[in-house]
Amino acid sequence: MSDLSHKPVHKGQTVTGPSPFWAEHDAELRRYAEQGLTTTKAAEALGVTKNAVIGRASRIGVVWARRPKRRIEMQQRSWNFPPPGMCVYPLGHLKEPDFHFCSMPAEQGAYCGEHHAKCYIPASKTSAKSEEWSEERKIAQALRSRAQFNTREAA
Repeated sequence: MSDLSHKPVHKGQTVTGPSPFWAEHDAELRRYAEQGLTTTKAAEALGVTKNAVIGRASRIGVVWARRPKRRIEMQQRSWNFPPPGMCVYPLGHLKEPDFHFCSMPAEQGAYCGEHHAKCYIPASKTSAKSEEWSEERKIAQALRSRAQFNTREAA
């Protein structure tokens, strides 16, 4: 077998046969996969790129165990929505323990008069105010939709 590692490969050319580097390191690559190392760690140990490890593993039939994606654990929390006919405007930050809803009698739709005025902007003012919408208003709209859905389920 000729030493292919020193021959330049130009666009349109192909190299046949395994490179001497991989011939020497295939067993090592298999061992890293069996040990559960990540492809990144195996690449660092071999002094090659992660993509080189993935490509070679694929060609020699080494199945690299996929690690489950890390999921950010959100604190499970259930909100106590007010009963139908009460204002569902959120007060406080969703992640804070003192988060709650207004719970005043709803005058128009899902909100009391004060919060209805905050959440609903006449069409003539929406284009001027669209850039001023706060995160609180967006959350209020999402919660209003959910509260209306819960109200329909309860009926």
